[in-house]
Amino acid sequence: MKSFFLEIKNSIGQFKKIIDKHLANLIRFTIYLGVFLIPLFVIPFSNRYIEFSKVLAFYILVILAIILWLIRIYFIKKINFNVNFLDGVILVFTAVYFFSSLFSVDVYQSFIGDQLMVGSSFFTILFFTIFYFFVSRYLDQVIHFKISIYLIMSSIFLLLVNQVLVYFDIGFNILNLSISINSFNFLIFLGFLLNFLLILLSQSKKLKIFHIIFSIIFLAIIFLLDSQLILLVLASAIFIFIVLLSFKSQYFSNKLVIGLTIILFLSVIVLVLPISNYTGLVTPTEFNLSSQYGWQITKASLSENIFLGVGPQNFTYSFFKFKPVEFNQTSFWQFGFTTSSSFWLEFVNNVGLLGGLIILILISSYFYRLIVFIRKFNIEDDYYYKIYLIVSLNSVILFSYIIYGFLTNFDFVLIYLMIFFLSISVSFLCLNEKKTVITNKYIINLSTYLIILVVIVFMVFAAKVTIAESINDKIKSSEFTSRADFIQAQQNLALAKKLNSLNIDYELSEFKLLSEELIYSVENEPELEKIELIEDVSDKLKDLLEIKTNRWFFYNNFYMQVEKIKPLGLSVDTILEDINNEIIDLDPNNPELYINMALFNFTKLSAQKGEATLKEIQDSIYANKVKSNLEQSINLKNDYILGYYNLGLYWQEMGDNLKAIENMEKALQIKPNQKIIILDLKKLYLNQDKVEEAKNILSKYLQVNPNDEEIQTMLEKL
Repeated sequence: MKSFFLEIKNSIGQFKKIIDKHLANLIRFTIYLGVFLIPLFVIPFSNRYIEFSKVLAFYILVILAIILWLIRIYFIKKINFNVNFLDGVILVFTAVYFFSSLFSVDVYQSFIGDQLMVGSSFFTILFFTIFYFFVSRYLDQVIHFKISIYLIMSSIFLLLVNQVLVYFDIGFNILNLSISINSFNFLIFLGFLLNFLLILLSQSKKLKIFHIIFSIIFLAIIFLLDSQLILLVLASAIFIFIVLLSFKSQYFSNKLVIGLTIILFLSVIVLVLPISNYTGLVTPTEFNLSSQYGWQITKASLSENIFLGVGPQNFTYSFFKFKPVEFNQTSFWQFGFTTSSSFWLEFVNNVGLLGGLIILILISSYFYRLIVFIRKFNIEDDYYYKIYLIVSLNSVILFSYIIYGFLTNFDFVLIYLMIFFLSISVSFLCLNEKKTVITNKYIINLSTYLIILVVIVFMVFAAKVTIAESINDKIKSSEFTSRADFIQAQQNLALAKKLNSLNIDYELSEFKLLSEELIYSVENEPELEKIELIEDVSDKLKDLLEIKTNRWFFYNNFYMQVEKIKPLGLSVDTILEDINNEIIDLDPNNPELYINMALFNFTKLSAQKGEATLKEIQDSIYANKVKSNLEQSINLKNDYILGYYNLGLYWQEMGDNLKAIENMEKALQIKPNQKIIILDLKKLYLNQDKVEEAKNILSKYLQVNPNDEEIQTMLEKL
């Protein structure tokens, strides 16, 4: 009887081991699925193919891994607990990120983000932390790493194939084509390194030849891309790899070192003598903020909160608030940037010097542990030889990330892969460390229930946010052909607001819906009374004016929507002035905003013309405001044609034709072929009896535009 119970106990133990093994494999499967899908596919929960869908897929996979892990520890009543050398730094970093988000200029944007910016939110970083713990604990064998890099390689190759097929209009619809050029270039570089590693790890000659071919293909693409940044990173990576191999040179063949040296030589040659000089190929380039302005903006931005920064995902605020005046003298002065010139610079801007210090500690800790590993590691057999190769190449990849991050910015896909390679390296660097096993059932049960509760709460919250974002996104892309469509959209938006009441953008969406409905009603239903609709629009305007936020785009979209309803006869001048003042506070170095304010004040000034003398008009508060606004626009951009042109109109209105001519002439120097300036300047010359000057500018214009009959007629009359 005793032996019978022992047999049952052993059977249960064996069954638990089998279940434990399968659950561990399922957790690894979620990681494998992520490294293949996230660089490649879009989960169709949203119409916007930027970051939202990829990050959502990442959340789902991590939550699935958490659920499997909870089932595993609850079933076997055992937790294998071990502390790795980076665990404490990672947790401190997450805590700093939390406080930076809590005290950011836009808490919602920092914690959650929107569909265009969610890849660096606190929730994403929190999930990255959980992802780090899973990868560093569950991918601890060479076979696990090989499966992962084969999947990454497949994903990069399919992405590359699709990019080629797009040129023939046959690209796969399920593939994401929104990846940035800089990220795409780095993925090609990553493809080369991983193929090179697979050459070293493969035993079969056929596999070696297969990976040699693919390495050559990726290397050729890198050379043809002719990106100076990626070539510099490639040369640096190969040099670092040679250095790491030299520490254990007795275990590596001369062929390997010679091969790497040849690739390094070729990379330097292509870097010094760009291949585009000979091929004539023009490779696409990324539209990035200049590093000069990136540094200046970050320096000014940190003055607000040097330790915690402006908060994650808030570089847009920093750009508009702190962009230097010199930026207005570039050809990009009308553009806004949501990311900085480099990844690490934006990181310090958003999370402050405290976050930057934690990253320095993390990098230092990693490379210190790498040096210890290299000095003490003995390659006992082929398996340990592979581990040394994996750690070395992973370290090269991480070093490449550091260099590339200083030179440019990259998106969620590259951040995801960076965390993956860091986690893998930590896993192998801590391979022989002892593990602590927790078997206390009460601790395990309590921990399980608490984590389940947190996961359920987050899943409910995330589901509400996702549904709300999808509803809002669908409304934005909808076409309205009847009042019933507007009513249905308002009901849907009310649901979105209920699901995610923290997002102030929904308030703006509601105002846009109401105002668009009013415009539609005026244009298509003139016989209907619109009093109730006008009241709804007015009430919503009042609600929006009470909202205070640091989102530049919020006020900009608000301003444009109010301007749309202005022709309907609504009294919105004061509202437009208030909104414009808010925008100027957020973007004080934008000359265009001062033109808008000048035109607004000019309208007020013109309204006084019939009731006041010229002297009273000249001395009025609106005249001074117009002059001040226009002069400020020119101070911010010394070749701003609208500033000089409108200042000319202002002096003409004030009766000072000489100053009007002076400013009009400056405007004409900036753009000599502008007809409207020619006409105004001709009129001013004639007012001063300067007929020859009037003839001269008309003649010059006709030399460039000989078919302009209007100007020809004017010249003949003179």
